[in-house]
Amino acid sequence: MSGKKTFDKKPRKTHETSREKWHRRTKYYAQGKTKEKIEQLKQMKKNEKKIEKLIAENANPNSFYDKYFKGELDDEMEEENNVGFKELIKNQEKQQTKKTIQQAREERKEIIKEKKKELEEQKLNQLEREKRKKEKLKEKKILLQKTKKGQPIMNNIMNKLLKDIEHQQQ
Repeated sequence: MSGKKTFDKKPRKTHETSREKWHRRTKYYAQGKTKEKIEQLKQMKKNEKKIEKLIAENANPNSFYDKYFKGELDDEMEEENNVGFKELIKNQEKQQTKKTIQQAREERKEIIKEKKKELEEQKLNQLEREKRKKEKLKEKKILLQKTKKGQPIMNNIMNKLLKDIEHQQQ
């Protein structure tokens, strides 16, 4: 390394001259990097990522399309001259839609059952909480009836001390 120190570039104190602006812009546009093109490239990249995710999620090694893209069905294609291929695709799509509809219905039924169970559990928990609250309120009312308003805490402490003393004596 040379003896020169490197510093981070700081923003200029003086404004950019018109000639410098022109040079900067001509360099930018000469490379073909307009804002529209850059935005289009970004959108393309985003779309590619989405498509890759969808392909990864829906990957099925036994599916008709995967076999077709791998080249396993080339012999069948030549024999049927693409007419049978189109029919096969139509049949596959119909079967897949029927299966997906049935699966979706079953999943919905399961989800509905789970939600019902959760609601029942929540109702039971609420009832238990309400019972506990009522019992606590009854106990508090009994304590407040026996003692004056300012002394319930002291009475609780005294009761505990008295119980401890009784246990020690026994």
